[in-house]
Amino acid sequence: MKYYILNNSTNKSEIGYYPQTGGYYPDYNIVGERSMVNLKSECFPDFLPDLRFILDKRAKVTDVVKASNINKAKGLLINEKTKNLLSTLLLPQSAFYNGFVENNNIKIPYYWFHILSQPFTNIDFSKSIFYTTKLGFKKDTTIDIYDGENLKNRIKELKQLILAEKISLKKEFISLNYDIFYFPLIQGYYDFFISEKLASVINENNVTGVEIIEQNIIL
Repeated sequence: MKYYILNNSTNKSEIGYYPQTGGYYPDYNIVGERSMVNLKSECFPDFLPDLRFILDKRAKVTDVVKASNINKAKGLLINEKTKNLLSTLLLPQSAFYNGFVENNNIKIPYYWFHILSQPFTNIDFSKSIFYTTKLGFKKDTTIDIYDGENLKNRIKELKQLILAEKISLKKEFISLNYDIFYFPLIQGYYDFFISEKLASVINENNVTGVEIIEQNIIL
């Protein structure tokens, strides 16, 4: 199966300004139990997240909007059109949470597409290649990593990011045919791996606010 990388768009001619939302909604309780800052990639929230955003005055409304306020969880802030498209595909453990983006005093319904990270057991570490990195995700030194626990320990020990140069997926995982997924810690500035099918759906339906990139990470 062929995979691509899906990122939020940084093309200002399309999105106007990056990130498209900034600051918090008036009266938003950042430290409250429903705060979006409590969202985490490894689990579903045990609360209904308060998802209210204000579009930056310099930004444009797109199908997928880059939210600056969620930084501990991977996901996409999407409109109804994009939600309907994703709902027809093979998704990993994920959920859609209601919210809105306000633009010029108009509240536009959006959804937070919350995707759980994939366990490291889906990677064949013996056939994968990793490297340490410093500033700007620039490659430093190739490093042997044996499994997910070893990866976490080495990051703590070296106090450096360790990213994947090549990832070998196990056949059992490939057979699941997920159209979108990601692994924690090792993808750097890349957001999601997506299938050729999802890439086609995005292009054919002119989904705005994202960019699709060729990738050479997955073996």
